Amino acid sequence: MEDLIDGILWHKKKERQKSLAAHVNILLITKHIAFLVKKFNQKEFECFDIKYKWFSFEEFQKDERIQKVNSDIIQFVKSFDV
Repeated sequence: MEDLIDGILWHKKKERQKSLAAHVNILLITKHIAFLVKKFNQKEFECFDIKYKWFSFEEFQKDERIQKVNSDIIQFVKSFDV
């Protein structure tokens, strides 16, 4: 009988540990998502050692480098007349 009780208590302890680990994982994922949202909402940011910059559509159209490299994209977006 003691073995049965010990087995039940051990199982309940393991279930609590799994539940706690799941809650910690959710907390860490939530904090990471909040960090990314904050980071990506900045005008300029770096991700995986690559520098990025957000443009408004007007800035996007006027940028010389973008005109050279992505003029087809600009024309495509303009075609939607938004």
